[in-house]
Amino acid sequence: MESVKKTSEEKRLAALRYHYENREAVLAKMRLRHIKKMEDAEWVKKEKERLIKYKEDNRAVVNKQSSTWAKENRDSRNRTQKKYRKENPEKYSIHNLSRLSSWRQYRADNLEKLKERERTYKKNNKDKVLWNNMKRSKRLKQSLIGGNMFREEIMEIYMKRDRVILETSIPHHVDHIVPIRGKNVSGLHVPWNLRIITASENTRKGNKYLAIQSSSDTIIKITIH
Repeated sequence: MESVKKTSEEKRLAALRYHYENREAVLAKMRLRHIKKMEDAEWVKKEKERLIKYKEDNRAVVNKQSSTWAKENRDSRNRTQKKYRKENPEKYSIHNLSRLSSWRQYRADNLEKLKERERTYKKNNKDKVLWNNMKRSKRLKQSLIGGNMFREEIMEIYMKRDRVILETSIPHHVDHIVPIRGKNVSGLHVPWNLRIITASENTRKGNKYLAIQSSSDTIIKITIH
């Protein structure tokens, strides 16, 4: 019986059908091949260089794909980042410092461009700008009430925060126990409303006022004599 030669489209459909019907086996083979390749240092080096070059040559496409994926997988992305921050506090701190340094360099190189963007935003969003200015004015008044009266005590707390970071190599923040921007209650920028806690705990707390504080072992109590 004479065999009928398959067209390229029929071959493509047959391959897709096979992959669909044998998905787990195909993925297992792909993972095994990838593991073997990762053992080859030369291949890993070439693959990294290839990916870097591709991103540079297709920056707009890559940025669009990354943005689309992040929007469609927001919850999954947040869970992954939260887990990584918890398991790698030192690496995350170094990563943040690197990003901050890159942003400062970008701002220095594109100052006029950023100023023009800011002016355009303010012109097109006058209501938002007015509302933000009102909130900023309120926070400033709350800060000045205590900031001017207890300047030395407050500076001592921030200096102690810096010493804790140097001693532990873990990022720490000076937290307002009763938030200045709380939704239901607002506090003042005064020594007895300040405490030093880890950056991760402060991020979880946000601007909420927690009557019963958790993780007391990570809180450093401040006493002003």
